Amino acid sequence: MRGTIAAIASDGTYGQIAGEDGQRYSYWTSEIRNGQGQVGHPVDFQLWQGQPVDIFIHTSVMAPPRPAAAPPSAAAPQPAAYATAAAGQRFGGGTSGGSGLAGVLGGLPPTDYWIALFTSPVGRISRLQFWLHGV
Repeated sequence: MRGTIAAIASDGTYGQIAGEDGQRYSYWTSEIRNGQGQVGHPVDFQLWQGQPVDIFIHTSVMAPPRPAAAPPSAAAPQPAAYATAAAGQRFGGGTSGGSGLAGVLGGLPPTDYWIALFTSPVGRISRLQFWLHGV
């Protein structure tokens, strides 16, 4: 089957492929067999139980390999989704002392992320994605 990479999660572990049949398929980036995909790259893939597997990026768009990146430093900026929680704010507003339930929830994505994930009319997530990312 053919398609185009439509989206890649901010952490780079999964994404969506827009197939030529008009369907969107969620995939794990570990299924890409010949490099690292970018949004807009055309791909060929096989479907196994409704999930893309053995994904190959068309060689005409593959970029030369990049040099190894330096390890992240302690002063590296945090993703915007986690900036509010890391600053000590609860999802409901206000600040927390970093202990108790608010301290535990501080590392979770904000509520609007989960609402968008589970109420989106586009695509579906597999049971594996639900258990690994949603719980």
